[in-house]
Amino acid sequence: MAISSCHVIFWSLKITTIELLLSHFWIVKDTDRDDYYAVKHDINNKNTKRFLENMLGWKLIHTERLLKLEKVPAHASSFMGIQEFTEISDYCFLCAILMFLEDREDSSQFLLSELIRYVETVLKDYMEVDWTSFSTRKSLVRALQFAESTGMLKTYEGNTSLYSSEQSSEVLYENTGLSRYFCSSFTTDIRKYRSWHDFEGKQVEEVNEERGDIRTNRVFRTLVTSPEMYWSEENNADALYLRNKRNYI
Repeated sequence: MAISSCHVIFWSLKITTIELLLSHFWIVKDTDRDDYYAVKHDINNKNTKRFLENMLGWKLIHTERLLKLEKVPAHASSFMGIQEFTEISDYCFLCAILMFLEDREDSSQFLLSELIRYVETVLKDYMEVDWTSFSTRKSLVRALQFAESTGMLKTYEGNTSLYSSEQSSEVLYENTGLSRYFCSSFTTDIRKYRSWHDFEGKQVEEVNEERGDIRTNRVFRTLVTSPEMYWSEENNADALYLRNKRNYI
């Protein structure tokens, strides 16, 4: 059984603000000035705040540089990964890049060769890093290009893609400082987590998942982040909530 969320109408809501926050990973003032100010002027609207905070239970990061809605899904799905990534190593390299940028000042410049040495050192205990391998270099390039496309890195000289075919290629980057807002923050220590199941399980431990705001958040998050909502049991708690609250939703 399923219900489509494609035509859910949010009455009395500034739909443009919600759409902008949902369709962007983040909105950076330097590159999306009009969208940044459009959202900034509306985020204190009581209906907008109520929908984001009460219905979705999502955190809105608001700084002088960017706006970011932390879109944590109710349940993990394969389509929620970074679409440009094709290998697990892409994510490993991205994590190493974020660690490298964390220790650098905003607007500081560095060379690709510096980053490569750092990545190799950080990841050597977790995966094989062989820069003579085309697939390894290509994986790093995908991670770097993603960091560039999101604005965390800025290229000053050189071309990142050339590193795939030419190991000796050099690139000069600038750290924009946006990387510090990339990762979500957690209230518990996640270092012992081994899969996405651990993140969902923690929510169940902290609050009875069939009561209160957790269920409301879970249903609304599913409707907003997925094209449909499925359930396999007739008495599914989320399905019952949806039926009882359908006019309100």
